[in-house]
Amino acid sequence: MKKVYFNLLICFSFIFLANQAIGARVSNLGGVKTPVIKPVIEIDLASPVLTDTYSVSNGEPFDITIINFLPSAHYNITKSMADVSPGLSPVPAAVAAPARAVMPTCASLIAALDGAGTEVKFALAMAEAKVDQATCTAYANYYKFSTKTYTDVKLTNQILTITITNKDSNVAWTFKFVPRQRGRFLTTYGFTFIPLGFSKPETYYAQPQTSTTGTTTTTNYLISKGSSESKLDFAPTVLFHYAPYSSRPLSVSYTGGLGINFSSSINSGISPTVLAGISLLYYQNVGLSFGLAGHTLNRLKGKYAPGQVIATNLESTDLNEKVIRVNPFISVTFRFSSNPFGTGGGSSSLNTNGN
Repeated sequence: MKKVYFNLLICFSFIFLANQAIGARVSNLGGVKTPVIKPVIEIDLASPVLTDTYSVSNGEPFDITIINFLPSAHYNITKSMADVSPGLSPVPAAVAAPARAVMPTCASLIAALDGAGTEVKFALAMAEAKVDQATCTAYANYYKFSTKTYTDVKLTNQILTITITNKDSNVAWTFKFVPRQRGRFLTTYGFTFIPLGFSKPETYYAQPQTSTTGTTTTTNYLISKGSSESKLDFAPTVLFHYAPYSSRPLSVSYTGGLGINFSSSINSGISPTVLAGISLLYYQNVGLSFGLAGHTLNRLKGKYAPGQVIATNLESTDLNEKVIRVNPFISVTFRFSSNPFGTGGGSSSLNTNGN
């Protein structure tokens, strides 16, 4: 029993170290690891889209930038949360018009910006002012007053809804921010190979031994261990993975599953197998998994001992019993719901353009 515990400790340590090493390797595929850039979601009030939903990372900060407020209009901005407020900065009820110093070359641009009656016309004037930034500061001045930015918004299992209403034109925009889950459960199917490295089957049988005393011949039976035992079990397998959302070709996930052992290491020919470990997934469709497998092996019943002489010729099923033991496993599995070498729907990008 001490040997089994020691082997379990070694195997779990190996799984942990392999998980760390593979995770580090996968995160650095393609060269030097790039820094994480905080996403910025830009909402354009000049867009014809009045209602939209954005997918954001659960628990990760992001920024919201709202552009093309009319400086001459008055706005009401409200936010609502399904749970706890994400801590947005206070929003003024109205947007003040910018103070400006009129330059001769900017007069027409400023007149167009001031005279824009809709967000669309204002956006067109801002696009023209952006081109003339070298000779006119109107773009920088008006951008400052026509844009609102909320930084470090973080949603953890919450939905944020922002409603913007132009109180002069009664036009309203509604934008919803829904956090996506960090991962999802996947099911793959394949085969598992179990090297019998930690625990091996031990099948015993009654070997006849004849002795003669005078004219009397007596046959006894010696409990002997079989000489040809299987060194590898295999099992059709169903594995369940919790895989992170990722656009990378390779991802690492924890896995568990069930199998049916058809090996000859047990007399009945079939037995259930329980698996737990980690998986390396290619586009979340093809998996290479390894870890620990709990399965049944033959052992001599406790009331007998190797080398014991008995008077009765017992069958193997009378001498042996099935016990649960742990061994390492390697599995090759596939997810058949999509093209095994496609993206598998595993990538999920942030929606920043309203599509």
